[in-house]
Amino acid sequence: MYKILPLLTTFALTGFIPSGISGEFSGHVGLEATAFFEPAIYENQKDTYASLSTKINYYHDWDNGYQRFETSIFGRVDGDDERTHADIRELYYWRAFNRVELYAGVRQVFWGVTESAHLVDIINQTDLVESIDGEEKLGQAMINTFYETDYGAYELFVLPGFRERTFTGEEGRLRPSVIVDQDNATYESGKEQSHIDYAFRWSHVVDVVDIGLSYFNGTDRNPTLTPNFGGNGVIVLTPYYRQIQQYGLDLQATIESWAWKMETIAVIPDSDDNYFASVSGFEYTLVGLSGSSTDLGLIVEYQYDQRDADSASLQQNDIVVGTRWVLNNADSTEILLIGSVDLDDSSVIMSVEAQHRLTDNWSVSIEARYFGNASLGDPTYDLRQDSYARVEFNGYF
Repeated sequence: MYKILPLLTTFALTGFIPSGISGEFSGHVGLEATAFFEPAIYENQKDTYASLSTKINYYHDWDNGYQRFETSIFGRVDGDDERTHADIRELYYWRAFNRVELYAGVRQVFWGVTESAHLVDIINQTDLVESIDGEEKLGQAMINTFYETDYGAYELFVLPGFRERTFTGEEGRLRPSVIVDQDNATYESGKEQSHIDYAFRWSHVVDVVDIGLSYFNGTDRNPTLTPNFGGNGVIVLTPYYRQIQQYGLDLQATIESWAWKMETIAVIPDSDDNYFASVSGFEYTLVGLSGSSTDLGLIVEYQYDQRDADSASLQQNDIVVGTRWVLNNADSTEILLIGSVDLDDSSVIMSVEAQHRLTDNWSVSIEARYFGNASLGDPTYDLRQDSYARVEFNGYF
């Protein structure tokens, strides 16, 4: 996966962790079932899928909490061969020096504040076979410094070892009409996956406003899918990864029960047109609904992408509304309902996500998505018969 991973593992395990001192293990095993509401469009696709996943975590602190080794390994076995995969989500060494912190290894770093899309979140590659909403990420090798001052926190990232995006295979649902040839990706940089990327972020809290400014220079995490002839003469989509600079801004202003949010990016490719994209809106929370312990959040956001129809993004000119229901009970029950409408062609995406703890060691999560009213040429047209419901039981240890 990474040429440097064996070195990092040995470095962390033998060079830093004191011998004879054990850390703490945790993890879960998940059993997932997915059912699609309509028959498959393409040959070899199924209407139901089952999979088994596991995630194992380990961490160890020492030196009075100034040093840490942490790792998280994820794996899944699925009916779709491309969704059967394993990944090192995290494997890193951390050390604190007063106001300065150093990370070295594989990590997952999240940037963003809005609910419907995370435009500024560019450090990690999307693990698209895990979730079509882009929330799941692959681990990224990095050296990262964090410096906190009275005027904000400064983070610098050096990112070796580019990760290619995962895509659903021929036998899987939620895929384009033309298969993505993941084995023959092309790059603008002659260094391909060995290109070293860089990123910087400044964040600060000013009164009720959380602000973040970011800059990225390197290989675009979002590939352009180009039609080509595959080895057997069949047309396939080949991922092409450009070199870009991305400037990002994320803001959240919390005023009583209102949370006003915005994410904006300006992308400057080395060999293509510049573009601007933004997501903005609010979440209003009704605390203690009807005298109960339940909180109900009302979400409204607007998504814009300057590329419009030239973009494969699902967020081009869309209005998003939703609600977040948090019961605040002993079983940690939460329900998130989101609906979006494309203002250009009226295509609709609706989703519901729910989590509930069954016992101290078991939980259940439910996810459902509906794709409707998509016309030919819309990014969701290939998903017109892929509305689905998914349930997963997780046992924790």
